[in-house]
Amino acid sequence: MGKNSGSNVEGGIEVDPTTGKFGVSVKLSLVENIMQAFHSPTTIVARAFAERIAGHLTSGNPLDELSPAEQAFVIEAIEPLLVKAANRRAVISRALKHDSGIAGLLAAPTPLQSGQDEPGNREKTEEHQYFWERFWADAEITSVAYMQEHYSRLLEGKIKDPSAFSLRTLDTLRCMDLRTATAFAKVAPLFVQGSFIPIFYGCQYYPLLTLLIEEGLLSANEDPMHPDNELVLGAWRISLKRMPDKPYAKSASHALTRAGRELLSLNQAEVGREHVFEICRVLGGRPTSVRVAENPNGPWVDWQHYFATELAQAARTNS
Repeated sequence: MGKNSGSNVEGGIEVDPTTGKFGVSVKLSLVENIMQAFHSPTTIVARAFAERIAGHLTSGNPLDELSPAEQAFVIEAIEPLLVKAANRRAVISRALKHDSGIAGLLAAPTPLQSGQDEPGNREKTEEHQYFWERFWADAEITSVAYMQEHYSRLLEGKIKDPSAFSLRTLDTLRCMDLRTATAFAKVAPLFVQGSFIPIFYGCQYYPLLTLLIEEGLLSANEDPMHPDNELVLGAWRISLKRMPDKPYAKSASHALTRAGRELLSLNQAEVGREHVFEICRVLGGRPTSVRVAENPNGPWVDWQHYFATELAQAARTNS
């Protein structure tokens, strides 16, 4: 084994919970964790054993000088810390891959550090620090790749804009399982204007919306949609017009909650032709004229004409 430098083990990048400042390394105390590994030792012998090992390491002595049993005990005690440090590094690494330009911001003081004693700033600083404490506590125990990707996106966004994400969003992300994350990723490109999704009972994604409502990402309320409207879906435009010779049928939608909107920004969902087709098929099921344009300047085309191939394929599948 190599030389142990005092009582610390090199880790990843950290946020100082006292100042809110990003640093370039994290030092993990062996002493505290060795003592905690005893789960509040009650015997004098156990406490003396822990204190002797801690004293040996804090004096700068190498780990090799301990007995094999003592070395095994130390390794077992620090293993959870090393896992947390590895998870932290993974989140940082992913964030830097998204935008290497944030590297300088990682080491920069937060905007609130200057003049934090001014009226109103102290409370904001405390909220900011509390968010980062909670964020790293969650991110450090996240070893699943798809969740580390979410935390890295959140880290990137929060560094650029301290007001970008709320504690509610952090709570929602912590409780999100693979089933919910998969459902959210699947319907993410279908959110119009990045805020709501049209609903029509029986549409293929409706069961997924029920799950997202249960998880607090979608509002359970069904909000009416104006019959004469122009919707934005990525670069696409969808035009709705009430048909004068047909009875009016109200369309409805589910709106994203604040946590849902903020998490949607982490998905980086790309809207494709198939997503626009799904929305048009839902809206086209009402007595409403639906037209589609590929971009803001593109010509308007009746949706059934534009998606004639997809409709024919769907008819063959259902026959």
